[in-house]
Amino acid sequence: MLNIKQIDKQVAWSIAVFIAIAIGTIFIAPKINAVLLNSASIIGSVASVIGLIHVWLQVTKAISISNASKNAAENARDKVMAFISIVDLTKLLKTIQETQKYNRHKEFSLSHLRMQELREGLQIIRSNPKYSSVISDKKMSGMISMMSTDICSLDKQLVSKGEQIDISILNNNLDSILKELDVLNSKLRFQEEQI
Repeated sequence: MLNIKQIDKQVAWSIAVFIAIAIGTIFIAPKINAVLLNSASIIGSVASVIGLIHVWLQVTKAISISNASKNAAENARDKVMAFISIVDLTKLLKTIQETQKYNRHKEFSLSHLRMQELREGLQIIRSNPKYSSVISDKKMSGMISMMSTDICSLDKQLVSKGEQIDISILNNNLDSILKELDVLNSKLRFQEEQI
């Protein structure tokens, strides 16, 4: 791939060759054979060839600039996507902490909503190919299954006010998900630093 300095040097050499041929054609050609060599047509032909070379060099220059811009845009997009992923995970971590607080205060209707948000977030993570290299599908399926079971338990609690739910089991399950997501968050931060 040519860089800009190389292209500029090539253009300068092309112009120098053109000038040398023009001078040779004007001063030497009439002495060789004026009938066979038409100075104007030779200069025009040389100018056309040099023009084609110049156009080719400019197109090459534009292509290299385009490729550099494309690479920079892809790199910026990767960084933005990594940042968004980290923000999403941080939000899920905060949701887990809020859910545990609601469970401790026996605000099960709020806990139920937060757990549904958390399950949805876990499903989004599971379906995103970016995360598949960092966390296994089996772990994600286990966490989603655990959340679904806990949501069903909360549903029963909300429907039948008499039955008591074991809050420590809910919060322990949330703790295990919190730990997995925290590890995932750390891995994504490390990957972001590598970009």
